[in-house]
Amino acid sequence: MAFKDTNNTFSDIAITSRLNKVTSFLKELDSIINFEKLRPILNKNGKGGKNATGSPAYDNVLMFRILLIQKYYNLSDQAIRQAF
Repeated sequence: MAFKDTNNTFSDIAITSRLNKVTSFLKELDSIINFEKLRPILNKNGKGGKNATGSPAYDNVLMFRILLIQKYYNLSDQAIRQAF
């Protein structure tokens, strides 16, 4: 039987409290857009479950979020790859 660890570490608490103080584009997006409602549309129009090398493909919702970040911050493909 596996146990789920529900205790937060000091770093978890520190990061969470710091993120709560920040107003950012990502927090605004999450409050405005329900990405789970977009999942069926993105999955229908997205690529398959594997990429060209046979590894599992990235989640379509995650890729959509990355594209939004890329457009908002005017990042190149190379810059976004380095960020993630």
